[in-house]
Amino acid sequence: MEAVKAIAHRLIVSCQAGPEEVLHGTTFMVGMARAAKEGGAGGLRVNGADDIAAVRQAVDLPIIGIEKQKHAQYGILITPNFEAAQRVARAGADIIALDGTLNRDGKDTDLHGLIERVHKELHLPVMADISCLDDAVFAQGAGADFLGTTLSGYTAHGRPMLSGPDLGFITEMVESTHLPVIAEGRFEQPNEVAQAFTDGAYAVVVGSAITRPQMITQRFADASQPRSGVQHYFDSVSSILDVVAACEQDAIQRAAAVITKSITSGGMLYLFGTGHSHMMAEEGHYRAGGLAAVCPILISGLMLHESAMASTRLERTPGVIAAALERYPLAQGDTLVVFSNSGVNAAPVEMAKIAKERGLTLIAVQSNAYSSQTVAGAMGKKLGDYADIIINNHLPPGDSLIKLNTEGLKTGAGSTVIGAFVLNALLTEVIERLAQTGEVPPIFISANIPGAQAHNERLYERYRTRNPHL
Repeated sequence: MEAVKAIAHRLIVSCQAGPEEVLHGTTFMVGMARAAKEGGAGGLRVNGADDIAAVRQAVDLPIIGIEKQKHAQYGILITPNFEAAQRVARAGADIIALDGTLNRDGKDTDLHGLIERVHKELHLPVMADISCLDDAVFAQGAGADFLGTTLSGYTAHGRPMLSGPDLGFITEMVESTHLPVIAEGRFEQPNEVAQAFTDGAYAVVVGSAITRPQMITQRFADASQPRSGVQHYFDSVSSILDVVAACEQDAIQRAAAVITKSITSGGMLYLFGTGHSHMMAEEGHYRAGGLAAVCPILISGLMLHESAMASTRLERTPGVIAAALERYPLAQGDTLVVFSNSGVNAAPVEMAKIAKERGLTLIAVQSNAYSSQTVAGAMGKKLGDYADIIINNHLPPGDSLIKLNTEGLKTGAGSTVIGAFVLNALLTEVIERLAQTGEVPPIFISANIPGAQAHNERLYERYRTRNPHL
């Protein structure tokens, strides 16, 4: 069972190519396997005795072996009988994957007997490829050692086909069965793999996204074709999110450390923004799964619901913040996050100045590109001049992302999406750090969950004097 331990929480690369594919043949499969090992894979999934034997001689990673067989009605069956399992085992596989679905002729109808023979005669563990929870229960009862989501979307009786991995199925399997779950099927992005592990997957198999160059090329080639407005916006936001996640990791971690210290010391996290940025303050307030130690600073005139034009004038007027802070007991040891795309208007700068005077740690979320190209407003300084930590949202000056072919206009605002990502990523990191201390983090529960009312009322009593909006 060493192979079973070796693949725990590891990436498994599926090295397969059918006769119709350019890279079909043992030479190519061995190359794929070697490349996968060099890239950090913890195991391989290989089809057919010839390829398994060749890869076994070249690479020392655990191999999940299969034998695909064509079926007139069902297309492809996975190692459907003992003879196929025997060929796979003799070729050098460490784990046998086989079809664990219900109601499919052409495979061994006695799954329990097939698995028992693999265990007793071949002395190898079995991975059952399944397509739904009923399959999982069936395969678990038949004695499988692993359950694989491989066939989700590929059988008439199973779950529907999704464009990406069926992450919901993984969660359902982990919660409803007692066997290790190997996630497989339509994984294309590293974040999808990471999410599968977060959801409880024992291991994750990725195939085409790594080992089928023709499919990879097609994805990139498709990007050169005309795009819709939806695709333009998705492309732009996704690109910026990737940049923020990569480049602002250090700033977010430092900010999380500061906020964690504030909360563990009995302090609060305050959130502030004007105009559309005020939504970030509300985003962190009284949310299911959110911190109760978060208080938004909400000043009606600086929002948009009373008068959008007036709010623009007001956020550029000094003195507004000082006159409105009586409701908020900002104190030394607390932390304040200010969201301001340009970082130059009077209201966020004045808020920053007051926060520093009161001894708070200040975190600014802004566009460095926008702030650097814009002169200071009525306060004479910029938000970044007061900030202890700056998280750059990497948005362009003016916020809008999509260029139009008319008079240089742009559309597709990004600051709300990126701001919400930064805030929730930051709060998630804080909550995980709080959990690591051994204490239960002060998190609200959705009102419709059993026991939520009593839980949330305790938090209300704890924080109501610090948060006037509770």
